[in-house]
Formats: sequence, structure tokens, C-alpha cells
Amino acid sequence: MEILGVNISELQKNDILEKFFRQDNGYICVTSVHGLIEANENSLIMDAFQSSFANIPDGMPIIYYSKLFRKVKLNRIPGYDLLDLFLEFANNNNLKIATVGSTPETLSNFKIKLNYSFPNIIFEDFNTDDIEIFSKESVNNISNFINQAKPDCVLIFLSTPKQDWLMYELNKAGLREKFIGFGAAVDYYVGNIEKAPNLLSKLSLEWFFRLVQDPKRLYKRYFKIVPKFFYLLIFRNTH
Repeated sequence: MEILGVNISELQKNDILEKFFRQDNGYICVTSVHGLIEANENSLIMDAFQSSFANIPDGMPIIYYSKLFRKVKLNRIPGYDLLDLFLEFANNNNLKIATVGSTPETLSNFKIKLNYSFPNIIFEDFNTDDIEIFSKESVNNISNFINQAKPDCVLIFLSTPKQDWLMYELNKAGLREKFIGFGAAVDYYVGNIEKAPNLLSKLSLEWFFRLVQDPKRLYKRYFKIVPKFFYLLIFRNTH
């Protein structure tokens, strides 16, 4: 289903990875309204979303819009849920992985948990360099890192739109590895960020729980980007 020019995947979460790993290469974006707004403001980000294997909906405004206005039932797939599914899939298929983004401490904890819970996954290497968006140097540095690590899949732990742009550029540069943009999912996985209680999740109030945890970083997203998302939808539908 297309929303603001971006095709949002209607795949069920249990089908995504099986279909993705039948491809020769490519990447998956996990996005919210933040990503859709960024795509509408920058053509390179739009190209990144339009060239992906799938854009997974991680954001309740997308779900509400699809259900109320398009009569399409999308299922929200948070990045941390997709990461859990991926790790099971990777363990069952003895995949080699590498990561880009996050911090050495977080990735050290991530590797410890992997070794304990998913011993068949081979963690080749990680890169935590500061990546400057739209920088050819950043793309070249990460390309060299991936060529040396030679993983089956690269997990990108960067924010939107940085991770979406990076995967697009790496794919465009001819790298044959697969990429998945998990954002902050690794922080949930190792416990840096606390998941919302089940009751708040059922009430679709995870956003409020996160806002209370990190108001300085998230207030703009929730109080500026979400209203802008609905404004653009209304404006486009009336003009």
C-alpha cells in the first residue's frame, strides 16, 4: 500500500525473511511516519524507500491511517520484533552477520547474548564509525568494512533516514550482501531501552512510554512530525 509515495509492505511478519532471503541481494527498511516525512522532503531518501525489498510499518499512525482511511489492515512490526525473528532465522540457517552502528559496549553485550541464545550465528565483525549522511567517504568506508567481513547479512543500527540512505547506497554500489535497518532494536534487545508494559502496548501508548523515557530527543518526532504526516495526507487528498 502506498502512503505519501512510499510503498508500505503488507507482508505478514512470518513471511518477510523467507521471501527476502530468496533474493540475491537487497535491503529492508523498518520505518515510521518519521521516515515517510523524510522521504517527502529529500528525493534521495525517497529513492531509498522506493528501491528497498520491503518497507516494514513500525508506527501506529501508519496503522491507523491504513485502517481508517484506506480500509487496509496492516500489522505493525516493531524493529525489535523483526530482530527477534531475524535472529531465530539466522540461527536456523547458520548465517554470518556483521553490524553497522550502535556502540562498542552495546555490541559487546549483543554478542554475549547471541553466543548464549543463538550459537549457530557467526558474528563476523562490527563497525561503529560515525557516519555522515550523504557522504561518499562514509559509504566507501562501510563498503570496505563489509568486503573484509564478508557476512551474509549486515544489521544496520542507525536512525532514520541515515540507515535507509546507507543501505540504498551500499546496494547501489553493487554489494551482494543483504541489509536490514533495525534502528534502535539492538538497544531494546540488550536492555538499554525498556519496552513498554503490555497494557500500554495494547492501548497503542508505546509512544508515550518512550517519550517519558527520552523527551528531549523524541518530542519533535511526536509533536511535529506526526501532525505533519496527517496534514500532508489531508492536503494531498483535497488537492
